[in-house]
Parts: sequence; C-alpha cells; structure tokens
Amino acid sequence: MSARRRVHVVVALGIGGDRQFGRVRFRVLTAVAGVALAFLVVRLYVLQVKRHQELRQKSESNFIQLRRVAHERGMIRDRERRVLAENRPSHDVFVTPAFLPDARAMLARVLGAAGVARAPREVADAIQKRVGEKDVAPVVIATGLSPSAVTATRAALEATQVAGLDLVPGDNGGTDLVAYPHDFATAALVFRRLEHVLDLPEGGLAEVRKEVARARGLNRFVPIMVKQNLPWDAYARASHAASMGELPGADVTGSVVRRYREGALAAHLLGYMNEVGAQELGELEPQGYLRGDYMGRRGLERSYERTLRGKDGQEKVVVDAKGRRLNDDRARSLLGDDARVEATPGQTLVLALDMDLQRAAEESFRGRAGAVVAVDVATGSILALASFPDYDPNVVSGRMTAAEKRALDLDPLQPWINKAIQQHYAPGSTFKLFTALAGLLESRIGPDSVLPCPGFFQLGRTTWRCFNRFGHGGVALQKSIQVSCDAYYYRLGYNLGADLLSQHAHEFGLGEKTGVPLDGEISGLVADENYYVTRFGSYQGGYVVNNAIGQGDVVLTPLQLAMGYAAIVNGGMLYEPRLVLRTEDKEGRVLHEHPPRLRRKITLPAAGMKEVLTGMSEVVKPGGTAAGVMWKDDPPGLGLWLRTAGVAIGGKTGTAQVARLSKSVQHVEAAKTEYLLRDHAWFAGFAPAEAPEIVVVTLTEHGGFGGSTSAPVSAAVMRAYFEKKGFHARPERDRVRVVPQPVAPAGAAAAVPDAPPVVDAED
Repeated sequence: MSARRRVHVVVALGIGGDRQFGRVRFRVLTAVAGVALAFLVVRLYVLQVKRHQELRQKSESNFIQLRRVAHERGMIRDRERRVLAENRPSHDVFVTPAFLPDARAMLARVLGAAGVARAPREVADAIQKRVGEKDVAPVVIATGLSPSAVTATRAALEATQVAGLDLVPGDNGGTDLVAYPHDFATAALVFRRLEHVLDLPEGGLAEVRKEVARARGLNRFVPIMVKQNLPWDAYARASHAASMGELPGADVTGSVVRRYREGALAAHLLGYMNEVGAQELGELEPQGYLRGDYMGRRGLERSYERTLRGKDGQEKVVVDAKGRRLNDDRARSLLGDDARVEATPGQTLVLALDMDLQRAAEESFRGRAGAVVAVDVATGSILALASFPDYDPNVVSGRMTAAEKRALDLDPLQPWINKAIQQHYAPGSTFKLFTALAGLLESRIGPDSVLPCPGFFQLGRTTWRCFNRFGHGGVALQKSIQVSCDAYYYRLGYNLGADLLSQHAHEFGLGEKTGVPLDGEISGLVADENYYVTRFGSYQGGYVVNNAIGQGDVVLTPLQLAMGYAAIVNGGMLYEPRLVLRTEDKEGRVLHEHPPRLRRKITLPAAGMKEVLTGMSEVVKPGGTAAGVMWKDDPPGLGLWLRTAGVAIGGKTGTAQVARLSKSVQHVEAAKTEYLLRDHAWFAGFAPAEAPEIVVVTLTEHGGFGGSTSAPVSAAVMRAYFEKKGFHARPERDRVRVVPQPVAPAGAAAAVPDAPPVVDAED
C-alpha cells in the first residue's frame, strides 16, 4: 500500500494525523464504555440479586393475589363443656387497591390512539365526579375525530375491552369519543356499586376509600375490609355482582363471626366484641390486627383476648384482569404446593360457670337492677355471675343501630355496668358477720356474751335506732345474727373502733379487689381512722357505729361479699375468684389447667364459730329475718323444695338504706315508696348448713327487704345446684302452713326522746 493510501485510511478511521490526539480520544471512549458496562453490571446485580424477591412478588402480583384466611376464635364453654360462645359462618367484602380499575392507565392508551391531547387524570376526574348523579349524560372526551383516529381508537377499545367508552356520531357529522360514567370502570364506580349492593348510604365507604388512597408499594396488594358479616340478602347481591365482573378489585370471601348461643345469658361475664377502631390500628397492627378485625371489649372476651384469638392464614389465588379468581390448570401450576397456609384457631376456654345455675339466677331475679354471684366454697370457683339489667352480646357485637346503643347508654339502670364487680353498695346487715368475727378475735365479746338492746344505741346526744323499735332485750351472739339486732352491733362496733373493724374486714377481702380476671373491677371501702382524719380532719368514735352494721363508710361489691362469706364457711380459706378451669385446643385436648389460687389463710376465732354458723342457719327458720323464704312459691315450688328436699340452708339478710326517710312505723312497704328511695336488698346464703358447698349472694337494687326480695333468688340458685345432685322436693305429709308472727319482747324499751338526732336502720 502506498504512503498516500495509508494516510487516507488513517483519516477515514478518524484518528487523524496527530497520533497524540488519537490516543487521548481512544482512552476517553474506552473509559466511557467501561463506566457504562460497569453501570449495567451493577444494575443487573441489583435487579437480579438484591431486589429479586421484591420484583418477583410484584410480577406475580399482576396475576397472583394474596388473600387472607381468617382464623377461628376460640370457643367459650361452661364447666360441663356446653357452648356459650362459638363461631358461625359469615361472609365479608374486601377490596384490593392494586386490582381496582386504573381509569387513568386505560384512558391514556385510548386517548393516545385517538390523538387527544387531554391528560388522562383530567378526563378520569371528570368521569368519576359524575358517578353519583342520576340520569347522567355521557361525558364527551373528544369531538371531530379524523377517520384515522377513529380507526385507531376503535382498535384500542377492542384491545383493552374497556366498557363505558364508545365512539358516537357527533353534532357536526364527525365522530365523538364519549364515556358513560355508570358503565366506565373506575374506582369511584366500584365503591358506588358496593354502597348499593351492601345497602349503605352514599359516602358510607369514605374511610375505606381514604385507606385505598393511602396504600403504597406492596401494601396495594393487601386486601382492605369493606364490610364484615354480611346479611344474606347483601351477600347474594354482592356475590352476584362480583361474579358478573361488576366489582373489579372487590372480593366476597367466607369468614366466621362470633355467636353467643344463649343470647343474654351471662352477658356481663362473657363480654362482647366489636371492630378495631382506626386510632387503635397503629398499636395493634404489629400483633396482626387489620382494619375490620374484631376484638374483645368486655368480660372474658377482653381478658382472654390473646388466648381466644388465633392467627390468620393466607392463600394465593390466580385472578384475571378484573380480579376474578381462576381455577384452571395453569393457575394450579403457578401456585405450586405452598398456595395455602392454614389459619391457627384460638384456644377454647372451659369455665367454672354452670349454665344451669346461671339460668336459675337470671330467671329467678325479680328486681330491675342488681347482681347474683354463686361460689364453690372449696375452690373459689364462680358457678354463676349475673348482672342486671343485661344486654344481648349478639346485638352489641353485630349490627347494633344508633338507637339501640343510645338506649343502652341512656338507661339510668346502667346495663353496661357489671354490677357484681364494677359497682359498690352498702352491704347492710350482711356485714354484721364480719363485725361479730372481729369482736370474737379481739375478745370484745364471747360466744355467750349478752348485750342489751333497748331498741336503740345512744352516744352523747346522738341516737341510733334498732330496726325493732321495741328492742330485743338481752341478746347473745347467735340470736343477734338470727334476728339481726342493730343495737348489738352498734355497741360492738363502737367497742372495736374503726381501725380494728377495718383490719379484720380487709382480711376477708372486703374493700379491696378480689383479683377476678375481668376488666373494670373496683375496690370498695371499709373506712379506718386515717380515712376520717384525711377526709374530715379528725376521727370521732361515732363514725364506726354505722359502719358496724354495713352502713356509713362501708361499700362492697357483691363478688367481694361472696368471696368473704365463702371464707367464713370453709374454715378461713380466702380464694381468688376462679373463672376458667382450663384451656383446650380445637380438638378438646387440654393445653393448660387453671388450679384454685389461695389469697390467704384467715385465722377464725377458736370459740364462737359454732354460734355464728348456727345463727345463720336460724335466719331462715321461724323467728329469723328470712323465715318467709321457706314458704315462697316464686320461683314456683321453691318453698316446697326448701322444706322437703333434705338440704338445710343458712344465710344473712341485709337491707341497706340509700336515703334517710322519716318513718313513723317500724317498716315501710317497698311498693309504697318511690323506687330510687327504696333500700337495697341483700341475701348471702350457703348450703348445706352442716357442711357448706356453695355460697350465693344476691343484691337487688332498691328491692326493699333482703329476706323477701333477695333470699328467694339465692335459694333458687342453691336449689338448681342440689337438684343436679339428686335432692328433689317430696310431697309433704303435713300441709298446715305455720307463719311465725313477730312478737315484741316483754319489757320493751320506751320511746327515745326526740331531742337527740336519730339515725334509722332497717333489716
């Protein structure tokens, strides 16, 4: 090759004659190529290695949807494993943000084919604003399309299969592109249709729409609850609309919902459930709660939420462009063997509660408000716990209307309150047992000590009257309990003082929480001297006089009183209330036992316990304050059972004043007194008298007298308990009814002068 030709070749290669300049350009080009290649390698590494799982999920999510498999909540059963709370099949509606119609993307393709310069966002917003209107006219997107634009647009419509967009003749002979808001698939249209099929008001899904709008990234593929526990008609409409492709992005799925088989029975003990609030989700999401989930709000449902709640599973399904599930062979091949992870059910609670005793308590109660508690004295197990008025947890946990909730909220008898543990009351004469035990332990009285009852107790210028204005005369311990002599306990309480009385009462768990595993328990009060010094600046000896008979500054819950009485009759063993016997799995295998828990062993007096228990047995016999219960026929047959079944019962009445009334006679009939001014009626009973097994405490708010109002309820529960053991009523040989009549003792005290202030007490 000649020199001239070599020069031309070099110039043609672009190197030029300057060899130094050619080397610089070559190095620069090599460096640029190297950097570009390195960038590609790094990018491939990030996509193929670092983000492999994320991108694979996104890819699969284009046609594989992750759906929730709801868990079954654990059941609640009574001690005989009879079902109290269970789950029933239900149906829920979810929306998945990623599968809701993307109006902008569909419009972008069609507008591009039509050569329309309008932004897809602008057009989509214009269409969605018209969704809620009636008899809405088509939205004109573009007018006067050219023949070529019409051809391209028609091809795009056929390729995307978009409903609600159409080409129509224009006013000037051209062709217009229009949208029909009630047919064009937008997210707004889906929500509008959901409101219709679910029978919701317009805008009823506003919170769901906000949550959909907030979904980002992979969260767009997480289903969001729209409505749970659909009524049958709503389920039929929603499932039909979904199957017809009218609800793209929405799914109707099977679920379970809580059902309380016995309705309002034991409502306050079992509690209820409702939906997790939006403000709670932030705290509860780490525990697996999602929007639309329900959780326990009261009672055992709340206390044992973690035990009862199971763990959700998940299922992968293949869906089409409208979110409808596909079940063909290709779908199964894509999903593989790990398509479904089963949910883990919650644990079952087996309670100490006996449904028969619970039903007896609720059916025999005759008051408007109050509580009944039955306790197994040997273990502290709660055999029945009722509060009145009650509510139906099926209604409260489900579709409770605003009117139903308002009625419960405004009811002056407070049905939301569990009266057994969340309300305290003056115990009246039921407290006298603890005053007597304190007196025995502190040697202020003996079993045979006689204290005078002239019908009153006087301290300085203040007089406290006994309910028997004629007086009981000289009274020993046993009789003081049988006839519930107030003057006896006024005197004994004054001799003890507030500190000793409070100390011994607290040993029996009075005035402090029992430890029952239910929410909202309150402690009550048994005042000591420090209480008065703090409240009034000083302590006066007369303060304790009212306390000694369960009035004044003594307030207890019915459960406290029941546990205290159980400790009296079982030899001094104060237990924590035992609600749950054990937990089981779904198949009934025992997972965890809940044995009795002893709070403390109480020292009972060595001398005097026989007189205390005998006095309580005499309460239901002639001359006792509850003698009439032996002849009661409400509930039917109660008196006959008490007289003939062979089970002797004992107990103590209590009639606690809630208002100071001027009384010119010894007793005032409750029926003749305004309801809110009537006394609270108590009865704390046990049976059998010779070897107690069960204690039943009944409180009837504003019930009048404990012996006539509350004693029959406690007796009815004890009858239910012993009838299960074979103790039934028998025909009576002697049907002559003898009703004891109170007789004023000889030498009754004269009337007390009117000058000193008087504090009345009733039993």
